[in-house]
Amino acid sequence: MKLRDVWPWFRAEFRWYVKTVRVSTSKTKEVHRNPVALALEWRQALYSGRYSSQADLARKKGISRARVTQILQLLKLGPGAKEVITALGDPLTSHVITERSLRPIVRLTPSKQLMIIRTTLLRTGCSV
Repeated sequence: MKLRDVWPWFRAEFRWYVKTVRVSTSKTKEVHRNPVALALEWRQALYSGRYSSQADLARKKGISRARVTQILQLLKLGPGAKEVITALGDPLTSHVITERSLRPIVRLTPSKQLMIIRTTLLRTGCSV
């Protein structure tokens, strides 16, 4: 006895499943933006007049005003820290360093910022 005799719909279902699998195997590559590069890009867009305010930027990007503020706060990092993070490139290959991990570092002194960022990058396997 064949499987098709027991379940006559099996063949059609199997073909549908194979099509779904083939479609799902083509992965879309995730893009991880460099948070400092993103902050610099947004600041430039605000200064150039492309967006009238942070609220306008948030509306057009489809995010909250608080999120825009969080990203722009990264510009308060020390020059050495910004330089190290920007040197990683944009986009990043993975979540090497995130805005969320940088948020508490902004309040520290520039030397402590740089030490923490270098430690974080060495822990994740990036060369500094």
